[in-house]
Amino acid sequence: MDLSGARCVIIVLGQDGCPACAEYEPVFRRVAASHARIPIAVLNIDSTQGTALADAYDVEATPTTLLLRRPVGAIRAQGAISDAALDRLFQFAETL
Repeated sequence: MDLSGARCVIIVLGQDGCPACAEYEPVFRRVAASHARIPIAVLNIDSTQGTALADAYDVEATPTTLLLRRPVGAIRAQGAISDAALDRLFQFAETL
């Protein structure tokens, strides 16, 4: 998925075999579906892109949700976050 042209994107970094990641991904996708203007990605932390992001943003646990904004800026939330918090994150991203 090419997100290079997006002004902001919300990314979840997960990991195979992570129970919290397995529970969080469908919640994330459900909330994201109601905010279709914001591009999303779900990446495995062990993939090339996932490893690069984890290193760049000092990710120490999965799942981690990143809101990345051009030209510079990031919000990071480690661990699963609630539906309400995810919704607020997407609403904030829509204002950028």
